Amino acid sequence: MSDLSKEEIQNLLNKYKGDIEKQLNVPIEKKQVPIFSREYQQFKKELMSTRVSFYEKACNYCENLIKIKPKPETAKKLQKSIDISHLNITPTGAVSFSVLGPIAFMLISIILSLVIMEGIFFIIISLFIGLMLMGILSNLPTIISNNWRMKSSNQMVLCIFYIVTYMRHTSNLENAISFAAEHLGPP
Repeated sequence: MSDLSKEEIQNLLNKYKGDIEKQLNVPIEKKQVPIFSREYQQFKKELMSTRVSFYEKACNYCENLIKIKPKPETAKKLQKSIDISHLNITPTGAVSFSVLGPIAFMLISIILSLVIMEGIFFIIISLFIGLMLMGILSNLPTIISNNWRMKSSNQMVLCIFYIVTYMRHTSNLENAISFAAEHLGPP
């Protein structure tokens, strides 16, 4: 049997994909969207806090306004953090919010300080706070994922303790895991 090159394999795949598309009259999409069960979506909805859902809404809204694409290496780091923390955002949305959110804050606070105080002190303070917000919001997915990891690792120790304690009492692994699941909170 001869070894096929990557190019030949890709040609065969494309040929058979075309045949399947013709026979079924359904186009085969290039990118597969992950499918989540109803139970997982309910679990995620119950687990996520309102602060995180507000952050998701803000990122998605800012992404719809203006798409600011991050550098590829930054996008990979953000995507890893987003996946760990189970956020429904994209790296583009996170970067868009980290730029548009502080700009909106700076504009509103500058207008308010000109109307109410008529001084330059609050303008400088609002610009300084806005620039600090840009740095914080650009790292927020990483902060959320680190927080998620720390909570999970802390609960892992407690989970093992529950399982071992139950197994000393009654040597049944399924019941021990059920006992640990009942007594542990999220995440």
